[in-house]
Amino acid sequence: MVDPESREPLPRGQRGLAVLTHLDRRGTVLLRYALGDLTAQSHAQCPHCGAWTDRFTELPSRADDLIKVRGMLINPAVIAEAVLRNGHVDEYQVVIDREDEGDALSMDRMVLRIALASGTSERSVAAALVEEVKRATGVRPEIETVSITDIFDPDRSLKSRRMIDRRQREATE
Repeated sequence: MVDPESREPLPRGQRGLAVLTHLDRRGTVLLRYALGDLTAQSHAQCPHCGAWTDRFTELPSRADDLIKVRGMLINPAVIAEAVLRNGHVDEYQVVIDREDEGDALSMDRMVLRIALASGTSERSVAAALVEEVKRATGVRPEIETVSITDIFDPDRSLKSRRMIDRRQREATE
């Protein structure tokens, strides 16, 4: 396991980018070939089968799905878990942009757009989501309550867009 940014080795058991090296194969030798997944690895005995082999100890997630906000690498799956664990959100969308749209050096901001389940109090859900997403990602989101069709309209698209990064649009203009 290596750090996704620096590619420096990580201590055993710490979550990082999985890389593969094999020196005893015929043909091409792979040295620290990045598999593209983030996970943690253990060298301890497996509690289920008793084997003493290297194994991943958590479900891998794709590294290329990560997005950097305020210097923190964020896995969109972590946000999804935090939002869906709440149980009062029918649909959500994460929008990343700049605090000052005209300034390319302005701080990033994360806006969590949510469509609440009917009969749900906006205030209590919003406060809980802010804390849950902050705990999961290290970034405090702004909450925006919208209609479900503002996030996903099945008449216009077959698939909802969960992550929108408006900073990328600025970079190409």
